Amino acid sequence: MTERLAAIGLLLLLAVAAVTTTAKAEDASVLIIDSSGSMAETLGKETRLDAARSVIADEVSRWPAGRELALVAYGHRRAGDCKDIETLLSLGPVEAKAVRDSLSRLRARGKTPLSASLRHAAALLPAGGGNILLVSDGLETCHEDPCAVAETLRKAHAGLTIHVIGFGLSAKDMKSLACIAGSGGRAIDVQSGAELSKALGDVSVAVPTPPAPAVADAPSPAPPKPAPAAPAPPPAPTVVPVRLAAVIGDQPVPGAVRWRITPAGVGTVAYEGDAREIALDLPAGRYRVEIAGSNAEGSAEIRVEPLDDAAKTIAIDAGLLQLSMVLSPGRAIADADIKGEPEYRIEPLDGQKPAGLVGSLTPAAMLAPGRYRISGRLGPYATSRTVAVAAGKVLDVELDLQLGRVTLEAAVEGEAEPIASGTSLDWTLTPKDGAAEPQSASATARPTFLAAAGSYDAALSISGATLHAPVEVVAGSEVTARVTLPSAALTLEAALAPGTPAFDDWRDATWTVKPVALIGGISAGPALDTKAEARPVLTLTPGIWRVSLTSGSASVTREITLAPKAVATERLDLGAARLAMMAMPQPGASPPINVVFSVYPFVEAGDASAPPLFSGGAREELATILPAGRYRVTAADEQGRQAASDVTLGAGDTRQLHLELR
Repeated sequence: MTERLAAIGLLLLLAVAAVTTTAKAEDASVLIIDSSGSMAETLGKETRLDAARSVIADEVSRWPAGRELALVAYGHRRAGDCKDIETLLSLGPVEAKAVRDSLSRLRARGKTPLSASLRHAAALLPAGGGNILLVSDGLETCHEDPCAVAETLRKAHAGLTIHVIGFGLSAKDMKSLACIAGSGGRAIDVQSGAELSKALGDVSVAVPTPPAPAVADAPSPAPPKPAPAAPAPPPAPTVVPVRLAAVIGDQPVPGAVRWRITPAGVGTVAYEGDAREIALDLPAGRYRVEIAGSNAEGSAEIRVEPLDDAAKTIAIDAGLLQLSMVLSPGRAIADADIKGEPEYRIEPLDGQKPAGLVGSLTPAAMLAPGRYRISGRLGPYATSRTVAVAAGKVLDVELDLQLGRVTLEAAVEGEAEPIASGTSLDWTLTPKDGAAEPQSASATARPTFLAAAGSYDAALSISGATLHAPVEVVAGSEVTARVTLPSAALTLEAALAPGTPAFDDWRDATWTVKPVALIGGISAGPALDTKAEARPVLTLTPGIWRVSLTSGSASVTREITLAPKAVATERLDLGAARLAMMAMPQPGASPPINVVFSVYPFVEAGDASAPPLFSGGAREELATILPAGRYRVTAADEQGRQAASDVTLGAGDTRQLHLELR
């Protein structure tokens, strides 16, 4: 009996020793480093990639000996290749020098295939699972859903944990990546190399350190009569790694599809999830695979056999539609400054289920066979066409907006050159069929519009008048439409009186120019409305215009008749004088802070009238323009001191009046 117990104890010790010296799945980690083009952006004095590989190499060097690590990178060899994923180091005990050497070869070049890199990393881990540590500075750019892929991998590998470190992401993008970690992993946002180092340290703590191998006690002598062996358990079914990919013809599907895998003759589901490709372990046997995406479906019977590691493709009963948009044949939408991105809509015409698009930069759709109306819109422009989709075929559909360019210009009748100044020129381009909204441009000499092919009305508003011209826009062409102006040029000048210099200070002249009767019965608004300008130059519709000039307290009005193509200069004399008023206290008295000057015209009886014609405040001196005549000028400061004096002004005079405050 004692010998039998000793034998059982020996077997148990040997079993424990075997378990403790075998690496557990949760001790194995795969670190994925982003080497896409965006990692070339600077972060302080170095690039994001330089900062990341330095931090990773330093952090990994502190990991306990014996921890197993594999290193994967993507985007480091080829630009624009979603398959650019490489195992830099296979899974094995961590070696700091090997990690550093592998990272030093990376260059930021390509795309961000998060989904495919997760599948790649999972394939490097033991069957029981392990840990994936993803370091990325961007979102998926290869038209897959990495969150759905991560969830699929966790379902297929119960012991799998995924940690995500977002490097320099916005809060919105980090939220989009966090779902990759799911409920079992960690999602950490970092904005610097120091934060990345801390995050890697925190995540490495979450990865358990493999226990030291147990040392078994010396075995007891083998018993002479071992106990009878228990019946052997039935052999476990052979588990085979299986890779399945959904295809349309010989092309991968453009986005995730819904997978459902059931063993032949069994009602239970072996797997269900969303992805373009899946990798999972299945017992050998026959299975029915069903896929569904957009408005299409597919199915196949497959056999899973040991040692058969070839990827299997499952065809979906659909055609692949790849969409693009152009301004006109041969002209890309990038050639025009149109706000927004192209929008597409798919309308089934043969009773198919509704369908949608995958991707935005290169939109594509998998569609059940039949006819569809494909509509596209870019900003205010829209177009559509009908296509026929065949199963297993790829159809490139280019939506042509049929746009052309039209340039509008105005010219005075009889002149070869268009008007070069856009002042007071306001344009509107309106489609005659009302299919689109009018386009407009203000204060522009020669505006250029992008418009769909068709007939339009070009309307020009100038100095209150509106003139029209027909325009025909041709797709892919540039046309120029001219509006002929029966207009005249008028230059206005102002002065105090005949023989005096014209004003050159905009503060001395305020103009109002209004139409009285224009040629052709054209209605117009004011060309100028209380506009301060020394010498305005106007382009006016021929006819009669009323011109009013105000300067200080003086004003004058005149009606001017302009003929077509007239070039006229009109001077308006105010019959006024310029008066400068200065008020100072008696010698030795404190100077004023503010003086209020008032100017009262004299009535026939010789007394000053009230209220004043002009009143204003200044520290010492104030100037104004007054109609010729006799005035009484008063001054008062904040200390109650006052002064008054009479002055007679002639047309064209410039006078200075000194007042003594008492």
